[in-house]
Amino acid sequence: MAFKAPISMQADSYTAALDRQVLDALYQTPGVVASGHLVVTQRAAGANMSVDVAAGKCIITGTDASNQGKYLCFSDAVANVVLTTAPGTGLSRIDLIIAQVRDATVIGGSHNDWLVTVVKGTAASSPTAPAAPASSLVLARVLVGANVSTITNTVITTVHQRAKRTGEEVGDIRMCAYGTVPWYGIPRDGRNISRVAYPELYAKWGTAFGVGDGATTFGVGDDRNRVPIGAGSTHAAGSTGGSATTTLTAAMMPRTTVTITQGTHTHGITQTPHTHAMTATGDSAHPPFFGASAGGSPFTATGVGQYVQITNAHTTEATANISINGAVANITAAYFGSASPTPVPIVPPFRANTFYVVAF
Repeated sequence: MAFKAPISMQADSYTAALDRQVLDALYQTPGVVASGHLVVTQRAAGANMSVDVAAGKCIITGTDASNQGKYLCFSDAVANVVLTTAPGTGLSRIDLIIAQVRDATVIGGSHNDWLVTVVKGTAASSPTAPAAPASSLVLARVLVGANVSTITNTVITTVHQRAKRTGEEVGDIRMCAYGTVPWYGIPRDGRNISRVAYPELYAKWGTAFGVGDGATTFGVGDDRNRVPIGAGSTHAAGSTGGSATTTLTAAMMPRTTVTITQGTHTHGITQTPHTHAMTATGDSAHPPFFGASAGGSPFTATGVGQYVQITNAHTTEATANISINGAVANITAAYFGSASPTPVPIVPPFRANTFYVVAF
């Protein structure tokens, strides 16, 4: 092992290989550096058997030798790349559009440059993409159909590769406070995306958030109107559940004691007017009544003497009809709530943001 000269040492000199280590430390993966850079499209001047590659910058990892480092490549104009003649009937092929570094110090020869070019695939009834050469970056795949004479955008699949800074990871879920996500992100809104166009994300996620069409696409998940929760033994990663509202049941309610108080009141008693008849018996020595002139007295018979001794007397009884005038006490216990209850909202105070996944 050898210690290389530190970058930016005042009194030392160092090679371009050490400069490339700076890019190697800053960028963990190769790729384009900004949205719209080196995008492959059909020929703007009229579709034919070529494609246009937009201007822009990219980072390419040198893989012709160990510790080759990364290269910053820059183009300030559209480049046109010509494809070869289409295969015959019943066949098709997949071509790669690539950016490639040619470093003569590493691989020999006279080229010290970079270029965009095509890697021709093999024609077949079910074609597969060819391997990319060393020190290159795949920009797009082009499906060249049988006997075609033009290449259009419908057969061009961009292979999204972004030069990610050290510490960034494809598959990271982030959020932003506005509706438009960064160019390297895809909203977590339930959509399906291409397995070919986003190979790194598909390699990490697979179909954990949706199988897509089961063959060429996969799901990114849907975080709209949802609150994230830490995965664990109760909730597995990628699982969903919960509700924004709930309907309370009797089992959810605490026991309640209701006291019913009846107001103070009185009852009136009405007695029907009546009389009692009295019969007395006596003998000749003791007349039964006194006071011939006892007007107003209940005794209205004639007799002698001022006093009467009544013996063997009895009372003819009358039934006393007594009724209570009372009002019926109608006591009603009212129900609380509704027979058709409205679900109770259980969403805490929130601020809505847009969730997205770092897709490439």
